[in-house]
Parts: sequence; C-alpha cells; structure tokens
Amino acid sequence: MKAYVLRSGTLSQEQMKEPVIHNNQVKIKMKSAGLNHRDLKIPERYTKEDPLILGSDGLV
Repeated sequence: MKAYVLRSGTLSQEQMKEPVIHNNQVKIKMKSAGLNHRDLKIPERYTKEDPLILGSDGLV
C-alpha cells in the first residue's frame, strides 16, 4: 500500500508493507483517501522520531 509518511520532519509518499491483522481487528479496502488541512498541520507539531502515516479521510 502507498502512504504519506512523516519521518524526521520530512513528508514523502512511500510503499508500505500490508499490516498484520489480528483476531480483534478488521481490515477494510479503501477506494480513495485524502489529506486535509489537519494532516498538513501535523508536521509542524509532531516531534517524535517514529514515522507517522498521515490521512484522516477516506472513501470505503
């Protein structure tokens, strides 16, 4: 899957591994997803070193 990922203050589109789904989780297929103004403000406030996948809107 492709995702917009924030790593060390840099936003880039990356190919990501499919996540492992556990017994208490579900997997949905997204037709499309978008970045909104909230997602574009996160890099200004996100201070952790861990990568963060952006995107809070989607069409199932």
